[in-house]
Amino acid sequence: GLAASLLPETHSGDAKGRATKGAALALKARVLLYAASDLYNTTVFPGYSNPELIGYTSGNRADRWTAAKNAAKAVIDLGLYSLYKAEPAPTDSVAQNLAELFIAQNTEEDIFIKYFTTNQRQMYGIVTGPNGYHNWGTNAPIQEMVDSYEMKDGSKFDWNNPAHASLPYANREPRFYATVLYEGAVWKPRPADVQNVDPVGIIQVGKWERWDEESQSVKIHYGVDTRQSTVENWNGSYTGYYLRKGLDPTVDAQYFYATVPWRWMRYAEVLLNYAEACIELGGADLQQGLDALNLVRKRAGMPPRVTNDQAEARVFVRHERRIELAFEEHRFFDVRRWVIGPEVYKPIKVADVTYKMDPVTKITATVPTIVPKDFEVWSWNDKAYFFPILRGEMSKNSKLIQNPGY
Repeated sequence: GLAASLLPETHSGDAKGRATKGAALALKARVLLYAASDLYNTTVFPGYSNPELIGYTSGNRADRWTAAKNAAKAVIDLGLYSLYKAEPAPTDSVAQNLAELFIAQNTEEDIFIKYFTTNQRQMYGIVTGPNGYHNWGTNAPIQEMVDSYEMKDGSKFDWNNPAHASLPYANREPRFYATVLYEGAVWKPRPADVQNVDPVGIIQVGKWERWDEESQSVKIHYGVDTRQSTVENWNGSYTGYYLRKGLDPTVDAQYFYATVPWRWMRYAEVLLNYAEACIELGGADLQQGLDALNLVRKRAGMPPRVTNDQAEARVFVRHERRIELAFEEHRFFDVRRWVIGPEVYKPIKVADVTYKMDPVTKITATVPTIVPKDFEVWSWNDKAYFFPILRGEMSKNSKLIQNPGY
């Protein structure tokens, strides 16, 4: 649109980080993708008095998907962006490549990012990191998210598979290791006051059953990254996991602020936007969508998706967005535009991690038993597909019509 025609392709110097032609076109592509989605093209609120205010009541939905496809293609055709390390070398750690992407100052994948200086007091590190590093651990993956990562061969993880259940963090896809800190994950050196407990820097979210000779009973010892930690028992994750994505391991977040940029828009999203629009159009466009999706999977070290079935392809692209764009502020909106709230907002599970003691030998296992356990009960209300118009705004203008359910 007009903004794209007026903005430069790149910025430098003090203008670095400002909007560019590509950013304007990428935003247009995202908006048009949303506009073509189920929330605005199906009857979610059949009794609502003004359906024209919350969705389309006329026009052709295929035209909307075509507009979304063309908008994403316009970003691709700029030729300015590409996936970071799009074709991993045989000797590469793909997980390390992906971890680097989210802490690098600049990559060829960046379309619109926010830069930070230490004076801006970026608190992502201390808010997100484990409490065994004197961080807070408030932004943590839940079990359902962890389970959604595939095995490295592209098959689904399954708790009913004994091999998976016995070693749930083994042989998972690279994006799992780039995104999640889990029991036994090697992270970074501990702070000085924790070195005596863990000199290596391995995540401890489990508990150990150990025989106590003096009391002749089993005592429970908790890992330093649990909420029963000897380091900090008032912080920490409730889920048995921590988020790695976007954490700079070279920064001691307890004392220092990071300068890790926040990526509002990156090329992988554009490819997935294009893929989704093509898949929803179906027919001759479906393979184009899969081709774009498979570029993202190739970079992630994953096998390609193959199908001629539109419904299956839709499952593929929705899954890919969940994994590739995890914790980048997309899932909240994807759940709503796809109208899948009831499927997603269910009672959540977390990981119970226990190194069990053999009651006969009194020897504690070196491999933990990991079991998903119920944690919180969530429920869905359809009115949450839209935010309410604030009461203060409603009181200013009697002609405003409130969103459904409020």
